[in-house]
Amino acid sequence: MMQNILKSDEIVITSFKFQIIPVHSDEKLQNFKGYLLRGLLFNWLQPLNRELCKRLHLTESAGNKILREYSISNYYEKLNENSQIDIGVFELNIFKMDFANEIIKFLLNLKNTQFKVGDQHCSLINTHVRTISISEIFNSGLTLNAFKLKFLTPTAFKNINTKNYSIEPLPHKIIASLMKIWNSLYKNTSFECPKDLYNWTLKAIKLNPSNLKPRIVHSDMGKSVKFKGFIGRFSYSIDSKLKTEIDIQYRKWVYRLLKFGEYSHIGSGRTAGFGRYKILETTILEI
Repeated sequence: MMQNILKSDEIVITSFKFQIIPVHSDEKLQNFKGYLLRGLLFNWLQPLNRELCKRLHLTESAGNKILREYSISNYYEKLNENSQIDIGVFELNIFKMDFANEIIKFLLNLKNTQFKVGDQHCSLINTHVRTISISEIFNSGLTLNAFKLKFLTPTAFKNINTKNYSIEPLPHKIIASLMKIWNSLYKNTSFECPKDLYNWTLKAIKLNPSNLKPRIVHSDMGKSVKFKGFIGRFSYSIDSKLKTEIDIQYRKWVYRLLKFGEYSHIGSGRTAGFGRYKILETTILEI
């Protein structure tokens, strides 16, 4: 399968799932943080492609912000249905084929499966690779009328031209973040997202009232950097009166972006495990 991915001409997301355990069986995983896994990723790539490492580390060039071409998830799961052992999962979603190919080359030539995550010696016990077609995400556009999201890790949005962050699950912030990521990757292709979608979102999508307030949590973004964001479940509705042809197209775009966001994550800290969510429910507009 890895050889086939190397030769793929299709625009895809390449998703790697690495299952990790401590070398010593009497230990539990310690500090299994997204930023430490990002450091591990750079350690893997550094001997193979220094220029790629520099590119992936950049956040700004010539005064312009640069989007990082990957996202990282870190979570725990059981080794199998009957196991009591928690293993760490390092999930890496890559949006550029040259980057994905370097990871595949690394895995194909991997001889030593032991390495350090932070200060702990760990072993890589399994690797799963799959691709997600951008064309399939694009063609999956549903005429969305309502949706519910569950934010799994702290999420926050950087306010433009300030050092402040918005830590509310507002729909226009979510869509703006997704549009920025999508169009930075697929601008000037047949998949480009219309810029007017943002203004439509402001009037069309509402965060439904709830007795549950966003839960604000703090987490590590680095050894000396703290990150604050919201988590929890939130429901959204789209004005059912908006039924013109352009409204229908924008409803489909919202669904496409939300599906894409399950891989890209949103907001700040996407490459350190933040901004991860999943779609819990969707309701389709009856026309």
